[in-house]
Amino acid sequence: MLRNSLRNRIAIPFIIIIVVGMMILALSVTTLLRNTFLNVYQEKLLGESHLLAEVLAPQLAQATPSEGIDDIARHYAQLLNARVTLIAPDGTVLGESNDDRLTMDNHLYRPEVQQAIRFGEGANIRGSATLQEEVIYTAASAVHAGEMVGVVRVAIPSTTFNAYLNQVSQIITLLTGTMVVIFILISIIISNNNARPIRELAERLERLEAGDFKYTIAHTRSQDLQSLNRALNNMGERFAAQLAIINSEKNRLSVVLEQMADGALITDNIGMVKYINPAAMQLLLTRQEDSVGHSFAEVVRHHQVIDLWHRCQESGEQQGALIETSGEQGRFLQVIITPFVELQELGYLLILQDLTALRRLETIRRDFISNISHDLRTPITSLRLMTETLQDGAIDDPEAAQHFLDLMEESIETMSQLVEELLELSRTQSGEVPLQIKPIPLATILEPAVERMLSQAERAKLSLTLELPRFLPMVMADTERLSAVITNLLHNAIKFTPPGGAITVSAQQSEDEITVSIRDNGIGIPAEDASQIFERFYKVDRARTTKGMGLGLSIAKTVIEAHGGRIWVDSEVGKGSTFSFTIPTLQAQK
Repeated sequence: MLRNSLRNRIAIPFIIIIVVGMMILALSVTTLLRNTFLNVYQEKLLGESHLLAEVLAPQLAQATPSEGIDDIARHYAQLLNARVTLIAPDGTVLGESNDDRLTMDNHLYRPEVQQAIRFGEGANIRGSATLQEEVIYTAASAVHAGEMVGVVRVAIPSTTFNAYLNQVSQIITLLTGTMVVIFILISIIISNNNARPIRELAERLERLEAGDFKYTIAHTRSQDLQSLNRALNNMGERFAAQLAIINSEKNRLSVVLEQMADGALITDNIGMVKYINPAAMQLLLTRQEDSVGHSFAEVVRHHQVIDLWHRCQESGEQQGALIETSGEQGRFLQVIITPFVELQELGYLLILQDLTALRRLETIRRDFISNISHDLRTPITSLRLMTETLQDGAIDDPEAAQHFLDLMEESIETMSQLVEELLELSRTQSGEVPLQIKPIPLATILEPAVERMLSQAERAKLSLTLELPRFLPMVMADTERLSAVITNLLHNAIKFTPPGGAITVSAQQSEDEITVSIRDNGIGIPAEDASQIFERFYKVDRARTTKGMGLGLSIAKTVIEAHGGRIWVDSEVGKGSTFSFTIPTLQAQK
């Protein structure tokens, strides 16, 4: 802006003077040429008028208005390329080249006719009612035998004259414009040369303001500005060094904030969000464009966090709290809000630490201990009671002793099964025992498993059927572990289906995987339990009165996912459940 101002202050006055002067010059020359051309045309037309008056005087002396006189007027009009009117001394139009004389008015009082009658010739420029345009008129009196016998008038439209004048005016305008452009360029060059030293310094200051500290001015033509130039260059170098340090620290801080797992959010003193990192956006379920520039309450949308921010604002001290959010993605958060001052302005830093995983692990650990304690308490208590009974004399009764020993063996088997299932789950999840995967027809796994559980289903008075399509592709599976999954699902179906029910095992191919379903019409699973049924130790029977440790479905899920498949349940209370899982085909593995 300074650069343009300096140049304009020097150049604009010169340009205005040049433009105004050249316009005046062009107008004066054009006016002079117009007057000159007009005089030349009038002299030419007067000469032609006199010539026609002399030639036509004998005919005008004896003429009366007739078609013959019109023909004479048209003949000479063609020769002169002009309009010719022959007028009697009383003003009557005797002949007309361009119009119907019968409709024309008396011309006695036309200015050029009056002048011709009085002085022998006349001229006038005016609009023509006949031609509807401006016309140059000249007239000369026709004298025969010493007596004026009429007036000969010659006229041409001003367009003829103006056409020549316009050509000349265009040439003058072109020359004037060329001279104006030349003079403007000269004035701009002069103004640029005079303003260049200050312009260079202004540009240097603008670049410093924009953060370009590398730009320097090698030298300045003006000796008076050399010291100022050196000072600016030195200042730019110092600024560049300081800015490099600041940017380095800023980049490190930015990387830390962007990559840290904890959420970070900064607001100003009135609660407008100035910064939010990706972790905070994920925890608060928001986006960058919906956060920065918006109010803190609008972004956080949690009354406890908003109240904590207000307490920090009122006290001026750090505030912290453990907050549990609601909704489908409920989280357990530790919130810390700290006030700070930057550039004499108060701001607030919000740190969000997601403790959901820790809380979940703590819950799992607590539930694990509780479940293990409950599932071990019953067999241990039974062993203690039966041992005391045997010690009190029941050992002397062979029949009673054998009964108690059988019960003790059953309790020991229960504890052994629990330990074995725990070890199996741990080994599968940790990958310590790799799967023995190989190509195998799925029917060779399903059919033996159904065959083994058929007798158990019959004892429970249930029907167990296997429905397989005629062709199923090969699958990649660990036969032993996949068979154990199917057996476990069948065992559960038999256990929770009342007598008279039906259990169906089916398989269906879809794209690159096979879906195996085990459907029963048993008691079903409540909707609130269906989403947690595959967790360790989870049982729909909260009192844990039914047999089983609640590990079977968790092991099944681990095995299926290790095969690259999925497992889920569709259930409705009172109508039964359908457990389904997928196994990739051999073609999909390739």
